[in-house]
Amino acid sequence: MEYNNGIIMKKFIAIWAAVLVASAALAQNAGTAFQIRRVADAPTADTEVLTITDHLANNAIHTVDLNVEPTILIDQTALKSAKEVNHKIKQVTGQELKIPVIEVTFSAAGRKEFARVTGENLGRKLAIIINGRVLCAPTIRAAITGGKAEINGSFSEAEAKAMAADLNAACSK
Repeated sequence: MEYNNGIIMKKFIAIWAAVLVASAALAQNAGTAFQIRRVADAPTADTEVLTITDHLANNAIHTVDLNVEPTILIDQTALKSAKEVNHKIKQVTGQELKIPVIEVTFSAAGRKEFARVTGENLGRKLAIIINGRVLCAPTIRAAITGGKAEINGSFSEAEAKAMAADLNAACSK
């Protein structure tokens, strides 16, 4: 059997180039502590399946798979600061429940970008990702123009503090 070395070399180069591009994209996303990405309604060749995991009160685990588009709409460069806060909710029984939340403040440029992104995605879900983990994927009901956002999800107070610290570290880079 005879092989054409030129064709083999071209195929090898094409495959190698595709691997390098994919590796660069993965490396870029892996180094991004904070991301906001659009959630597609259905899987496509470009979407990535990411999972939200909720730990329910009865120790059950609920997972939802999302088809997340690859484009990062907002990253940590738009952030000014982040902090963990506790929201207190009074239950019917009268007991107070503390819910850990990450409060994010955007820079002046980030505030404008976040307002634009939320305004352009009304009725769509946006995945909020910290360190590769989808924390939540809210449906955008209105443009958020105030320069602040809250991230809540199924995480402990310690996890929220750690994520806020990671975001603050990423903001300073």
